[in-house]
Amino acid sequence: MYCCLIRSELGQDRQFFTRLPLDFERPEPRRALTMLVEFVHNDGISPAAVSDFDELTSYTQMLDEDGVFVRGWPNFLESYRVRYKHPEKFELVERAPLPHFEGKPPVSVFGGWNLMISKNSPRKKEALELARFFQREEMQKVMFELGGYSPTNAEAAKRLGLAPPNYHRMCKELGIK
Repeated sequence: MYCCLIRSELGQDRQFFTRLPLDFERPEPRRALTMLVEFVHNDGISPAAVSDFDELTSYTQMLDEDGVFVRGWPNFLESYRVRYKHPEKFELVERAPLPHFEGKPPVSVFGGWNLMISKNSPRKKEALELARFFQREEMQKVMFELGGYSPTNAEAAKRLGLAPPNYHRMCKELGIK
């Protein structure tokens, strides 16, 4: 749900990252949060249990219960198809834009590993070492196979054949080598 909140906020306010931390007194974050709450409590679009789901649980729940939508990463269809018990259900699943506010574009991000180093960290060197560890080819493979995460190391993705369709095109468009 947090990813949806951030994207909904970013769709309304492109300067979002310059205004951290998130301030729910501002109209854009409040509107984004209200939309998500209404999906669950007013509109019945989503079950309340989603607030406890991780990504893989949300994928399984949506497919098991013949849900209408799930927010997932671009590689969801390709990577989860090989692990789900009824892969034939994927014939009924398509990609669609994320929910967004009228007059505002849907917003997405490319990535999702959420490895960041705080400027206030007393252990920047160790944090950087951990981030570099996750960029290693063998870890890219583990994260793809176990978690369904798109590789963030484009060269490792090419060598290992882990890239979902359009991955290399997206990398090129974003200037990622």
